[in-house]
Amino acid sequence: MLEEKNNNIKIDEPQNSKKIENKLNKQKKKRNIIVLIAGIIAIIVAYILFRGSYLETLEIGENYIDIFWQNIKYTSITLVVNFFIIYSMIYFTTNKIKNTLKEFFKVENKPMPKLPNKSIAFILGIVISSVTSKFILGKLLLCFNSTLFGIQDPVFGYDIGYFIFQKPFIELVIMYLLIAVVALIVYSAIYYIITFNFCFEGIDRQTLKKSPILKQLIKYIRILAILIAGVV
Repeated sequence: MLEEKNNNIKIDEPQNSKKIENKLNKQKKKRNIIVLIAGIIAIIVAYILFRGSYLETLEIGENYIDIFWQNIKYTSITLVVNFFIIYSMIYFTTNKIKNTLKEFFKVENKPMPKLPNKSIAFILGIVISSVTSKFILGKLLLCFNSTLFGIQDPVFGYDIGYFIFQKPFIELVIMYLLIAVVALIVYSAIYYIITFNFCFEGIDRQTLKKSPILKQLIKYIRILAILIAGVV
């Protein structure tokens, strides 16, 4: 009887592993499809905006086409750089989250599923960079095309041009980082909550206290405090 049970267990193990593998492959395919759809939508929207701007420029006059292409170049560079910054922040944050979650799966004696990372980073990177890049570019061009007025501020001794051209960009960078930290805290919290709800029945408080989650939260709060101090 024992031999039969052992044989049944041995037969069931590869079947279970195949089921898990098939499930993971299906999830991977779904994520790839979602990423592909998001990429196609982004390309279509970008083309529509590009075509609209090009036709508007033609209506104004062909003399402005060179300026149009120059704006496209600057916008593209800003968009790509902004995308990679956002993608990297989300990607590395998710990696930290996944490394932290490994301990919870070990405690519960559960195999850790392949949690999404690149797909989320890619989609959020496209969406956020598309929304923010134009605003960033405006401040960036204002900063790099700054000029001196030859009039100094009586309090700080800086040229007036600093407050008009450079200071807004510095404030933008600080606000960018500030919003990024807040967004990553919210993102991390949502990621943890969703994972805990789907993969665990409940989390022990002691396990939660011993985990690096609180340390990560304190680290984010410190960075947030420094950035807020910079804004103030």
